[in-house]
Amino acid sequence: MIKGKRDVRRSLAKAIIAAKTGSAKLERMAARIDARRGELERMVEDSILRGDEELAKRYAEEAAQLKSLLRRVVYLQTVLERLRLRLETAYETGIITESIRSIAGIIGELRVQDLAAIPEIGLSLDEIDESIRALGADLSIPEPHMSPETPLGEEASKILEEARVIAEEKLKAGEGKHHYTA
Repeated sequence: MIKGKRDVRRSLAKAIIAAKTGSAKLERMAARIDARRGELERMVEDSILRGDEELAKRYAEEAAQLKSLLRRVVYLQTVLERLRLRLETAYETGIITESIRSIAGIIGELRVQDLAAIPEIGLSLDEIDESIRALGADLSIPEPHMSPETPLGEEASKILEEARVIAEEKLKAGEGKHHYTA
């Protein structure tokens, strides 16, 4: 039985808030990672100038690891931002069922990509997943259609690809307060 429109909108609003909160957390995390990476790169240069090649190598390796982590965090932050936009569109238009299936597929794909291994990321995904599952229950969407094992649909694949492209652009060009560089 489909619950009232107010319950569905409330669950959808919770999912939007979870996506916004997760995106903001990841943006702050990206800024911290980028700042630390910048510090390490300066330390590499200082170590080279002092003639300490071994220390410079260790700093460079850590900076490279942070660069890889930064790419993942910026990608996920961009995915959450795209999901938030999709959820807001569903909230405004009332076309919810297909959006829910796409978002459930995306969350499952992010877990498969092991992006939920970072605690802050995993918590954000859990909050969104919980809200989406509640929406699925409110709309009587069968559980198999909400499963992470369900193959990604065209819409979900499109959202992930858009997020990947936007994240790469952010990393190359820098954006806002943060100067992500690839």
